[in-house]
Amino acid sequence: MIPSEMLLRLVVCAILLVGAVFYTIEALSFELEARYVPLLAGAGATLLLTLVVIREVVRIVDYSMGERRALTQTLEGGSEVKISSAMAIASIKYIGWMLLLLVFVWQAGLLVAGPIFAGVFLRVDSRVSLRISVSVGLGLLGLFLFLGEVVDFRFP
Repeated sequence: MIPSEMLLRLVVCAILLVGAVFYTIEALSFELEARYVPLLAGAGATLLLTLVVIREVVRIVDYSMGERRALTQTLEGGSEVKISSAMAIASIKYIGWMLLLLVFVWQAGLLVAGPIFAGVFLRVDSRVSLRISVSVGLGLLGLFLFLGEVVDFRFP
């Protein structure tokens, strides 16, 4: 019997995939200048979620064929429950980062918040060097300014 958590993951990913596909289709109805970013985001989300759904289906097939070791990850001396709680804590941490980004964009605007947030996130969470995190922030700022000129996009 397939565990309910595996089926739940598949169902959630499939629902997100359907939403991404509808988002992409809806982006096609926008004005020519306004469709670039939504179309890119929708197409990227559709592609990534398709890969995730395929991965989940492969996991279910592997499980049903008896290859439990591909699914059960255990730490030395640990248990599956500890891994699940560690994954839950990591998920909550990244949801917190996303909420922080949303608040920062709401308060300062995307043009300011995006590069600063990218640099701070890389420095704090990924522990990359200061030089790399500043370079990524400046690169993102340059990309925003370039896209603002090419697409004539007004940042919020």
